[in-house]
Amino acid sequence: MNGKPLISVIVAVRNGEATLDRCLRSIAAQTYPGREAIVIDGASTDGTVAVIARHAQSLAHWRSEPDQGIADAWNKGIAAARGEWICFLGADDFLWRPDTLEKAAGQLVRIDPGIKVAYGRVVLVTGDGVELGTFGEPWERAGPLFRELVSFPHQGTFHRRSLFDERGLFDLAFRLGPDYELLLRELKQGAAIFLPEPVIAGMGYGGLTSSPHNALRGLWDIRRAQKKNGIPRPGPRWLLSVVKALGRSAVFRLLGRRLGAEVVDLTRRASGKDRFWTRIQP
Repeated sequence: MNGKPLISVIVAVRNGEATLDRCLRSIAAQTYPGREAIVIDGASTDGTVAVIARHAQSLAHWRSEPDQGIADAWNKGIAAARGEWICFLGADDFLWRPDTLEKAAGQLVRIDPGIKVAYGRVVLVTGDGVELGTFGEPWERAGPLFRELVSFPHQGTFHRRSLFDERGLFDLAFRLGPDYELLLRELKQGAAIFLPEPVIAGMGYGGLTSSPHNALRGLWDIRRAQKKNGIPRPGPRWLLSVVKALGRSAVFRLLGRRLGAEVVDLTRRASGKDRFWTRIQP
């Protein structure tokens, strides 16, 4: 190991039979020996437990039982984890390449102990394997934005174990944004480290993530997290995001998903952005 850290990869899942195998195979394929995989299943009713059982020999810990949402599952995973650094994946996410953790570990070992958060880039991927873009930028740009919005991807984030010892666990009251709220405790005044290479994960896009209604719910949770952490007023970027989300929700509600996606993407193209919503429609 040459002094390199143990990395715990925690996967929270419920009814993820269709994608969980890819996720777990991506962890098992890692060339870095200093890793452990932990799976917390929220009492799935599909074939998820059978998928987990097929991978049981490569897992440090797994369980399947009712929980109170993803924050509860993550907290259970933290309790079982032994790693100095912890990262979190969903069932539809996956580590990007077999050498991802090996390359990341070589950088994590050099980070000052006072820094509790490091993150890299992720690729947004549809269920059909279409790559929608790569996300994650240096802290110099992401940091000033973080007090207003989620500005780097959680699937590409490594959390030092001492972060949870000092700041506590995920708050179960946050259904869509417990990761942002916990990181805000640390980063509203602290700093994170950006790992420019490698790409850390493929992030599955679809389901709850793609719902305009849940986009709004996520923004309200962000605002709740800010209030909890002493940020009294929303910033202009948050307000603009709410306006955009309300507009998209209205268009989708009036025109339906397919035609609504065409209209929303027309506005994106008019402002010089690439198509997005039409690329993720069935």
